[in-house]
Amino acid sequence: MSVEDLSETLLQIKAFRLQQESQEGLHVLCSNGKEKSPEMVNLQASYAETVFELQKTRDLLLLQHRISADLQAELKTVKLRAATEKQQSQKRVTEKERMLKSRMRQIITLQAQLRELVYSPKIYKRTTPAEYTWSEKDQDNISPLEDDHIVSQLQRGESLLEIHLQGAAFTALGLRVMGQLQASEYGASTEFTTFCTYALLDFETHSTPLVSGVQPSYGFTSRYPLAPSDLGRLVRQGGIVTAELHQRLGGVLFVTCGRAEISLLSTIEERGEKLHGTANITGKDEEILGILEYWVRLHPPRGATKSVLERVADRQLETRVTQKPQRWKAEIYQGDKVRVEILSLSFHPNSRVAMDQSVQRVYVEYRLLGVPMETTETPISLRKPTDGEEIHYNFIRVIYVDTVESAPLRHYLYTMLEGMDPNKGRLKFTVVSEPINEQEECVDVGYAYLDLKELLLTGNDITEKPIDILSVNEDEEVMGQLKVSMEAATALTGIYREYFKREEKQRGKKVKAYT
Repeated sequence: MSVEDLSETLLQIKAFRLQQESQEGLHVLCSNGKEKSPEMVNLQASYAETVFELQKTRDLLLLQHRISADLQAELKTVKLRAATEKQQSQKRVTEKERMLKSRMRQIITLQAQLRELVYSPKIYKRTTPAEYTWSEKDQDNISPLEDDHIVSQLQRGESLLEIHLQGAAFTALGLRVMGQLQASEYGASTEFTTFCTYALLDFETHSTPLVSGVQPSYGFTSRYPLAPSDLGRLVRQGGIVTAELHQRLGGVLFVTCGRAEISLLSTIEERGEKLHGTANITGKDEEILGILEYWVRLHPPRGATKSVLERVADRQLETRVTQKPQRWKAEIYQGDKVRVEILSLSFHPNSRVAMDQSVQRVYVEYRLLGVPMETTETPISLRKPTDGEEIHYNFIRVIYVDTVESAPLRHYLYTMLEGMDPNKGRLKFTVVSEPINEQEECVDVGYAYLDLKELLLTGNDITEKPIDILSVNEDEEVMGQLKVSMEAATALTGIYREYFKREEKQRGKKVKAYT
């Protein structure tokens, strides 16, 4: 029944009762035998009217309550539906952004390869099947069974050669050169972007993805199916693959900064072994701009018997190996080493990282030019320390700098001692949060710096020294301490004297030439 119907019904009942009472009042006698007075009749009528009005109001309030409850339930349902639709919309947007970024990376890689194809005069006769080439992200998902499957696709007698470009690290000179190129293009120094290209025999040229930063991680692998005749040609040509380092200047513009030679002779000799190595990135005047990190591996050919061409290739390889220059032995610096130990870590209880529930496990890493990145981080992450407690890594890494191959690292250490590196002579330790969910990425949460000039000036190694951990935010909050040791005073002193004398000699030559 609606409100209007209820009101009309109540009015009819009221009118009927008033009529009945007025008629009865005319004939009712009082206890003393007198009729009721008109005032009494009017009072009774007023009383009845008030009762009916209150009943009407009560019924209206009940009806309004029911309507209000229904509206609130409907409003709650609408809000819940809107929140669900918003969440689904955000998921769709995030997925589309991820797909767009993936497509953009593929487009950039293809653009780089297309540029090389356009500007290179080489006639490409062969291509590498798509299943033989992938980025580092895809490679992490490859199992040994898949490796066996790929090898099984080779023709009889063919070998599978893998070339993996891990990343690069630049010297102070390299950073300065690329910074000047970037400044000339944009009018200001900005973070530069690099990529590498390389070609093997008459296969197509391959290109790594474009990566930004002073220590780019390319993580790009190429695979080449090689016939015995290819191995023979490769050895006759010196067993060298030249990788070119390019710097992107904007749009499709880029400039070639340097080259690095990757030797394949060792992997041809030690087949089946993954051989890690580094190669100097040299500029047009043979100046060292940085280090290229890589690994190579040559899978044994299908079939147990070596062909005649393979045996010829092996003999050519043996001849070249025995002809390596003996002068290297005279350039070795005996005994120099850098020993870094990450002992323990603690957070202040009131720091942001200590109260951040998203940070559950942490590990520590540092970087040195030419040293593989995976060897300078603690092997495992530990539970985040709470209430000021201390967690212990006891991670030791010894880096020998007494070989010819370590010359770029020695020079880089000298630039650190002179304060010309990006961290102004300090070794930077990074505290990294490792997520519980493997789908998420690691996040830097703090930095700690160790001044190397302290070892040079005092001549003493550093033992169990606590250094402040600063937050990654602009306020650089001191959020804890990292305890480290470093044994490098002898090596750093020798390195500084060596390069200081070289520069003194160069300055003397320039003065003499000027006069």
